[in-house]
Amino acid sequence: MIPANNINYNWNKYFTITEVSKIIGIERSAVYRLIKNNKIIPSFGKPIKVSKAQLQKYVLQKAPHAPLLWEKDSPY
Repeated sequence: MIPANNINYNWNKYFTITEVSKIIGIERSAVYRLIKNNKIIPSFGKPIKVSKAQLQKYVLQKAPHAPLLWEKDSPY
């Protein structure tokens, strides 16, 4: 996991496989499997990169109510 106080990501860029694995907390091989199974669509070219939008889409499919955790007066 990435420590909350050590996030130095530029959220407008594309992420490497290693960065994606750290962000969502899975092994690099699992990220490649998600790409192979079209769960995450990478950008074109080499090395393989994943856009912020694709990463958000995947995470929100897995946990659609996750943004509620960051709302101030959330009922949860």
